Amino acid sequence: MSLTRNLANKLHPAVTTLPIALKHLLSDYKNVSHLLGRVRKYKKCTLADNSESNKRFFKSLKQYCYFFNFAGADKYLDSYFEESGPVILKKTYNNDIPDDEVILICCVRNDIGRIKKLYQHHKDIGIKYMIFVDNMSDDGTKEWLLDQEVDLYQISETYHAGRKAAWVRKIQDIYGYNRWYLIVDSDELFTYVGCEKHSINELAKYSKDKGYKRIKSMLLDMYSDHEAYINNCDISEFDKEYVYFDSDTYYEARDCRGEMVRGGARPRVFNYGKGYDNPLTKYPLIYAEYEDVWGDHTPVPFAKNFGCPMISVLRHYKFMAGDKEKYKENAANGNYYGGSLEYKCYLKKEDGITFYYQDSKKYDSSESLMEIGFMERIWPEQNT
Repeated sequence: MSLTRNLANKLHPAVTTLPIALKHLLSDYKNVSHLLGRVRKYKKCTLADNSESNKRFFKSLKQYCYFFNFAGADKYLDSYFEESGPVILKKTYNNDIPDDEVILICCVRNDIGRIKKLYQHHKDIGIKYMIFVDNMSDDGTKEWLLDQEVDLYQISETYHAGRKAAWVRKIQDIYGYNRWYLIVDSDELFTYVGCEKHSINELAKYSKDKGYKRIKSMLLDMYSDHEAYINNCDISEFDKEYVYFDSDTYYEARDCRGEMVRGGARPRVFNYGKGYDNPLTKYPLIYAEYEDVWGDHTPVPFAKNFGCPMISVLRHYKFMAGDKEKYKENAANGNYYGGSLEYKCYLKKEDGITFYYQDSKKYDSSESLMEIGFMERIWPEQNT
């Protein structure tokens, strides 16, 4: 075979994929250009606010559009600038919440079983002020929240991660910036070093003293030792049954958006396939400033996502009784990342799956996470 023929054969795969790559780049360029044009239009509408904080906000918004141009940026712009926003259903708090109190924000839809535990758990760690945004629940979630000491809003837009980020910002617009917020989903319980003895306000003060503005957490998937989608106890007591987690399947992969954790129980069980490995890092406890554009996994500006040690996790509860029907709805709607690809992977598995395996560990307290290195010790009594 001649040298020329051999070289042509080596180049052949690249030559055939190059037009596809260029097509994707052109598509990205067109979409980003369109989004940035919208941002410029919205910025012109706020010319009366020529403050540095407003300029920085629109700079962050541009960065958000660059990185999430096909992952919800358009929905964010629609919801934040075009839609009417959350409507107040119940107002419990006056507009004088102390600056040193952490405010919880949770967007929820049809999760009556988990919401009760979320409410009680976060009260137990010291949260006094909770803001819920109900997204058209019809299972009793909204009615239950109306009976609690919370501020409750309702939103009628169809869920999308980009819209949810806009809902969170609209809530922050109401309650103010330069203060701490804890932003959690209804299937998450925020757990931090020494949470059994130290309040979340103490953690916020510690973080402020250290110069941290975002507290990094890993999503720690919790599961039982029996078949998934089955509960052997009252669903509101799920945390007593779903007590196990993977001890050896998580790994860190730093990129430009933050120090990312990946892996965990779901890729192990569902085998997502090559090239799909969703990040399991979140920044739920944040010192919100006006320039920030909050996102589920990587808030903007990204520079604030670096430097904080792992001192918290989000215990994450999925695959409980009734969840499979939700996942079918999510898969059909395609309103999660990648057209709800992850939920489609869940549904490919036959019934009878279990997450428990030989290296599962049992959660007893925050100490059990520190012992295996999932969180670092920060309080003086832990270092004696």
